Amino acid sequence: MSNRNESLVIVIGLTAIVLALTGCKRDPVNRAMRALAAGNPALAESLLAHGADSADPSLLANLALARMKLGQIDEAMTGFRRSADLVPDDPRPLEFMAAMAAEDSRWRMSHQLLLEASRRNPRSPRIQTALATIELRTYGAQAAVTRLTQVLASAPNYSPALFNLALIQKETLNNPSESIRLLERFLSTSGDSERLAVARQILSELRTSAPMQGNSTTVRSQASAERPSRRSNGTALYNQGVKHHSAGNLDQASEAYRNALEIDPSMANAHYNLGLICKSRNNLPEARVSFEKALELQPEFSDARYMLGCILKDEKKPLAAVEQWETLISSNPNHAQAFHALGLLYKDSPAKQSEARRCFEKYLELTPGGSQAQVVREWLKSHD
Repeated sequence: MSNRNESLVIVIGLTAIVLALTGCKRDPVNRAMRALAAGNPALAESLLAHGADSADPSLLANLALARMKLGQIDEAMTGFRRSADLVPDDPRPLEFMAAMAAEDSRWRMSHQLLLEASRRNPRSPRIQTALATIELRTYGAQAAVTRLTQVLASAPNYSPALFNLALIQKETLNNPSESIRLLERFLSTSGDSERLAVARQILSELRTSAPMQGNSTTVRSQASAERPSRRSNGTALYNQGVKHHSAGNLDQASEAYRNALEIDPSMANAHYNLGLICKSRNNLPEARVSFEKALELQPEFSDARYMLGCILKDEKKPLAAVEQWETLISSNPNHAQAFHALGLLYKDSPAKQSEARRCFEKYLELTPGGSQAQVVREWLKSHD
């Protein structure tokens, strides 16, 4: 969870979701679908708005999709939920809702929606891969690795899972040899043309730097060997915390994370997860301290830096938030959410309009189908 490639992990799973929902082949839904495909959500919304109170799940879902692209998030959420309730065995409206929640960094809500979708289609590798991307941010790398490994056990050539697992092995677990193996599988089996060039670039970098990374890993292993039992106990407590966190038992999760940190204060993920719990309870000072500690231990921890910026913004410290997000994009120039957050702050300052444009344009480049993409496009158009 640490550098410029990390944002690709979340994008690849949720892009698949956004492209998944289709509808019935009849007017006006058919015409609205063509409008959506042509990049005209306003026309699609106008074609379907008359049916907002209908009981037609396909109409409701496509209307919700149009509204999502127009930035009408609350209305889109409502429409997808109604569609999901009308067709209780179809997971796709729930996947859209999860995508919107993730775009807004509401990781826990996204996770709950994807779990609900998974109950409707337990064997869907797309849903399981999306769950892994959320769990990477909420419960740590091991939870994501476990789920992605299960995906590949049943769908060995599922390219999003291969790609995501390769990035986690590289960025979070510092396991270049395993990342190389997974990327080679991805390149040999994938039809995902959008990711092929990125995979080749990462593979080239790994092959060039693998000896140095291997030596670094050896040093860390030797240091860890000095206190294997103590570290093992801390890891076990951390894993207990992840299980409680995933189940929504926040008190137990918080206690387990704190006990783990008493044994091994160097666990950056435990500090980060504590920060998430504190933020969810609006305990901003303690959340800030937790994210700061995670960054002390792991300065390139992208999610921790992004969340620290969010906390500072909520604490009415916009300049400090900007400093964190600018630092983040300097080391991770593919972090779409940081660009969007910066754009939102800059756009309110007459002296920062060019900076807002720069950030919003980069956000659109990274996530052209994001839930805020249409709103951003409208702002850019009105500020030509």
